[in-house]
Order: sequence, then structure tokens, then C-alpha cells
Amino acid sequence: MDNTPQTIVQKIEQYREEGLKYRKQFEEGWQEQEAFYQGVQWKQADPSKRVKNFIFQVIESKIPVLLDPMPSTDIISLEDDQESKDKATVLEAAKDHVYREQDLFIKDSQVARDLLKTGNGWQYVDFDPDLSNGEGDVTVRNLAWNQVIIDPAAEVIDQARYVIIDVPLSNDELRKRYPKTASDALSQAQKDVYVFNSSPSLREDRNTGINLGSNNSSRYESKDMTFVEECWIKDYSLEAIPDDETQIQLTEESVQLMSGVNPDISKWEDHPKHMDGHADQRIIIASQALQIDPAAVTEDDIQRLKEMAPDVGLILNIIEDHIQMHKIYIDEMPEGEAGKRPKFPGGWRLVVKTGKTEHYDGKPEVEDGMVPLVPFYCHKDKRIYADGDIKNLIPMQKTINEMDEKEFKGLKLSANPGWLLDEESKVDSDTLTDEDGIVITKLQGTEVQRLPPGQVSVQLSARSNREYEAMNRIAGVGETVFGEAPRSQASGIMLRRLQMQALGRIRLISRMIESAIYRRDKLIISRIIKYWSTERKLRFQDKSGTIKFIKFVPKDMENFKYDLVPSPGTASGMDNETIAETYKEMLVGGLIDLKTFATITNLPKKSELLKILEQNDATAAQMQQMQQELITLKTQFAPETLTPEEQQLIQQMPVA
Repeated sequence: MDNTPQTIVQKIEQYREEGLKYRKQFEEGWQEQEAFYQGVQWKQADPSKRVKNFIFQVIESKIPVLLDPMPSTDIISLEDDQESKDKATVLEAAKDHVYREQDLFIKDSQVARDLLKTGNGWQYVDFDPDLSNGEGDVTVRNLAWNQVIIDPAAEVIDQARYVIIDVPLSNDELRKRYPKTASDALSQAQKDVYVFNSSPSLREDRNTGINLGSNNSSRYESKDMTFVEECWIKDYSLEAIPDDETQIQLTEESVQLMSGVNPDISKWEDHPKHMDGHADQRIIIASQALQIDPAAVTEDDIQRLKEMAPDVGLILNIIEDHIQMHKIYIDEMPEGEAGKRPKFPGGWRLVVKTGKTEHYDGKPEVEDGMVPLVPFYCHKDKRIYADGDIKNLIPMQKTINEMDEKEFKGLKLSANPGWLLDEESKVDSDTLTDEDGIVITKLQGTEVQRLPPGQVSVQLSARSNREYEAMNRIAGVGETVFGEAPRSQASGIMLRRLQMQALGRIRLISRMIESAIYRRDKLIISRIIKYWSTERKLRFQDKSGTIKFIKFVPKDMENFKYDLVPSPGTASGMDNETIAETYKEMLVGGLIDLKTFATITNLPKKSELLKILEQNDATAAQMQQMQQELITLKTQFAPETLTPEEQQLIQQMPVA
């Protein structure tokens, strides 16, 4: 790839047009789905046409079920020592701090609503250096679907050749972030400067604020607003490995080789220089052992040394094996790649621009190999965009609206049938209304009477009910999701099984959300480790529900090896109430005690309850000790007063 600035801008424009062309086929459907959720369900706006928005009911009923388990992840140490486990606890507290500061439960409910509506929800993880009194903090922002353009050839984001994220900024923020290029960006008059529109024909002129191809106004249509494009592009270019890094690696490896350890080798090392360095190490070892000048050492000398000193020979053999490993890498690599490494970590190159003005082109600051974009999917297929619930509910909602409209009109006509009057009656037809207590004056011998009222077909209501039932079945919801009592009689166990089956499709969406949150938490943690450069006091909640404080020390996180796992209960597919009820049955059955029940459930005032239980345990232990002491005294001074129960306890007591 040619890396000249003009070429990369053209490449991004090409990617943008390609991605927009593919996305365009979904946009009309997404707009319709969002309109139906809002209750805009008739093609021509007519206030007299009523809407019973059952789609809103279905979507909003699913959100609390999806988020009630509070999906999250736990951080575990890959080392088994207590110090590493303590670091995992600190990092967990840091992650929870971001959750609280960013109100992630609210943002997760918003993104859940987005994915249920259109199939796709998007969150963007970043770092704002101005938060937390200037110490900076990780941010999580929800994005609309028209802010994201992804390679249509990819099935998942990590397979994409490019990801383009449109980020709105105030002009002042643009100047603060990119002081050297902001003026050029803001002075652009080209029509290439556009914001969140689906095609070049809908681009907005910055200076006029006029949408150039649409009657719809943009929410960012302001002279004080601008935007940047974050363009993440796969780039596998190589760069020469710096000599100082190679020297550091050689020094570390030499120490390991001298101790009899054959170090691991990475593909991206300067293998020729490593081979030369280790070859020199062989000669130095031989010259010192044979006490001759290094320049005079020959291969015969090295072989003779191996026979004379087996210990030294072992180290020489390990070095030779290590050199051979480097040679294998050189033989397998294309010509010219030896001594080079990828220029961009994870293969991602970041270009930030506004229109044709580049603000940044280079490596991402956080080298975690991921685009900081988190896709939340509903019904995922083999393409980058998913389908939502509303797509398949619209036909039923339209039919319900039509049936309801016909029934409503029929009832109005039935309640106010037409009039039949003779022309000779001299009654003005405009006075014949449905007003209560209406008085009509007519000529004698003429007739003025109501037409017989018609009957509204019961088929209209029946058809609406069938459409409503079909809508719920397609959406995978039932009575339990809506908080309604089941119409059929069932035992408690059968009812729970029915409830779990009813939530089957919702649990599948829940798994998709958990997968997205796993990615988001990895992004959050990598930014905590990268940007939190000062000590911070954090609060966290232990297993007993007690609030404690812990200190985050940046240097402690250097080289800390960790992994993420879904939090217990998150992947169970049950809400908190169902989980608590399950543990309650175990408590009643005697499988767990009250203290265990209080520890593993989220009861109100949990920490206070656990303190009371611990005090009760301590009191019981004291009473037991006093009883044992009393029995011991009886045994020594009045054995005849021992009861049969006390004699049995003496046999069970440990021998001193």
C-alpha cells in the first residue's frame, strides 16, 4: 500500500462508498423499524388514525429480561500466587469504577433497545483525559447505526478490512484534540465534508448547514459542530526492528542460554542479527574456557571443548539449537522480511480525518489489536449486520392497525347511523347530528327517522387477536414475559419449566449481549492499564456485600497476566428472582445454610444480615465451648452427675 497522505484519503473514500452502498439496502428497513417502535405506522400521517403499538410492548418487555442478570465479566489472574490474585481484585474494582462513572446499565438498556429494533447496537470505548478532575477516565458511548460503516465482506468485526466510525465533535473540541490541523478542517468548503448520511448525494455543506440531498434535518446541523472520521484499516506493512530493541533481546537471551534455558523465539525478530550475536557468544565462551584469543577460535576448538568439558558443551549445544531455530524462521519467511516486524499492532492502522484533512495517521495508542467498537447483535446471520425483532413483527402490526381502524369506524357508524327524511319535511339535513336530546321539527305527514344500525363483524376482533398471538410467538415472548399469570393450571415446577422455555429465544439474545460485553470489558481494561498513570482510591463490594476501599497502583499492572470470564449468574439464562428462588429451595431442603444463601444471593441489606449471622455463629461457638468446659469439670469432680447425652459427647471430644 502506498502510504502517501493523498493516497490513503482516496483509499478511505473508496472504502466509505463501498460500505455505504452495501449498508444502504438495510437503511430503509431500519428507518421503518424505528418509526414503528415510535408509533409512526401509517404511510400518510393522519391524526385521526389510531395505533395500538404492540411492537413497543414486545420490545420494552424484553429489555428488563435481558438485563436483569446484570451481565458483566470477572477478572481472573493467570498466576496462582496471592499477589496476582490481589491485582485481579484491584483491576476488577477499576472496571466497576468505569461501570458506575459511565452509567453503563442505562447505556446497556439503550443499546439493548437498539438491537431489538434494528438488529444492531454499537458502543464505542474511548478515553477522555479531562474527566476525574484531570486524571482522565475511560468512556463508553452509544452510537447510532448511521455512524458505523464496516467492511461488507466480513462476518465479524475482527475479520473486517476496514471500520469507519463517524464521531461528532464541537469545533472547540476539534481544536483541542488536533490544534495543528483543526483550522484546515474547519475552513473546508468542499462538499466532501458530511455527517452521518447514507450517500454522497446526502452530504451536508459545512458553511451553509444545508443538507444537499434530503429534506430531513440533521441533529448535528450547527455551525459550532463538526465531526471526525476514525478509519481503522487493515495494514500489514512491515518496518525494520530497531537495533536497540534487538540488543535488549540478545542480552536477555544470552543470560537464559548461559543458565541452560533455550528461550522462546518470536517470528518478528531480527533473526540474522540474533544469529550473529549468538554465534559470537559461542566463540566468547570457547575463548574463555580454552584461554585463547577469540579471533583464534575455530570450529575444531569448539568441538574439542565439548568433549573436554561436558557442562560447557551442553550450553554450546543449546546455543547451536537456538541459532538453528532462528535459521528455520529465516528459511520460512519471504525474501526481505527477515529483520522486520508489523508496523501496526494487530494489523490495524488508524487514520483520523475530517473531509480531506488528515489529523492523524499511524499506530493506535492502545496496542490491544482491537477496534474500539463493540457490536451488539440480535439475530445474527452470516453478514456483518443483524436483524432485529421488529422486522418480522411489522406485517402483523399493520394488519392489527387496519382491523382496528375498520372496527373503530364500524362502531362509530353503528353508534350514529344515518337519517332517512322526506324532502317535504323541510328539515335541514345539517341539523341532523348525533347530539344527545336533539329536537327535530318537521311538517305533519312527513317522516324523519334513523336508518337501522349495522353490525360490526366479529371477525375483525378475532383477526386482530390472532395477529397479536402470532406477533408474540414470532417475538418469542409469552405471558410470563408480560408479567401475566398463565392461563393454564400448572405446578410450580411445571410453571418454571414453561417460563424457561418461554425465555429460550431471549436467552439466545442474552448470549449475544454477553459476548459483546466480554469484548467491551477487554477494551475498558486495556485502556485502564494504558492511561491510568496515577494512584487511585477505589471502592469495591466483597462477596458479603460490604463496601471496602482499595488502591490502584499503575506500576503493579505492568506485565500482569489476566483473563476475563462471564460473571456467575450472567450466563444462567435466569433473572435474579428465579435465581434467588432456586437457592431458596436448596435452603428449605437443607442443602445449604442461611449464611450461604445470604452470601450468594442479592438480598437487601445483605451485609447487615451476614454480620448478624456471624455474630450468631460466634455466640453459638462460645456456648458450645462453655458446655464442653462444664462437662470436663463434671468428669473430673462429679462423674456420677453426667447425663447419657453428656457421656456420649465426652466420647466424641478430642483427646487432649
